[in-house]
Amino acid sequence: MKLWAFGDSYTEPFISQTGELENYKNWKGYTPKNYVDFISEKLQIEHCNFGKSATSNRTILSSFVKNMNNINENDIVVIGWTSLNRFRIIDSGENFFDVLGPQTIIKPLWDSPTIKHSLDEYLLIREHPLFFNELMEYMDLINKSLPKCQIFYWTWHDMNIHSYKPKFQELINLFHSKLVHNGSIEDIITETQGVVKDFHYSESAHEKLADMILKKIS
Repeated sequence: MKLWAFGDSYTEPFISQTGELENYKNWKGYTPKNYVDFISEKLQIEHCNFGKSATSNRTILSSFVKNMNNINENDIVVIGWTSLNRFRIIDSGENFFDVLGPQTIIKPLWDSPTIKHSLDEYLLIREHPLFFNELMEYMDLINKSLPKCQIFYWTWHDMNIHSYKPKFQELINLFHSKLVHNGSIEDIITETQGVVKDFHYSESAHEKLADMILKKIS
């Protein structure tokens, strides 16, 4: 049995994180564990972590597809989805490039006021409820591709957006029912009392998330 993990910066190991997360490691005095580490240790199984910062859900799915043939029966797969408003385009090197929000630095191929304006407009619709449906299609595809594995999904992104029309509530509730967890638990800025200004999960929050997933494992 092996544990496979896919996701964004909330899944990527702390050891490879930089910026404020480097400051968090210095504040802790060691490299903290994330939820993948905790699950692996408590089950005493090997893990492969493909979490990568600043990625979209489509890129996370692509990472899974590239590795799915290496996943065996009875393995455990955990996928941490990211914000719905992230999407990917092609950069100047003809590679996929994830747009995370209006602050994203667009590569030279798209570096024009017209293109930037179009991307900003597209960002406005990315959290439309129909994108919940798209993500559920990803999950159905993954589940059917690995019928003999235990597969779990979660997201740090609080997707309870109350401004949606009531007709979408059933869709949103269905989406939430497919997740082990969504929303916020203790972040680094809270744990460090503002010393490290980062809103990623703290080490204790990662352990809490691991426990949520472990309770679902049969």
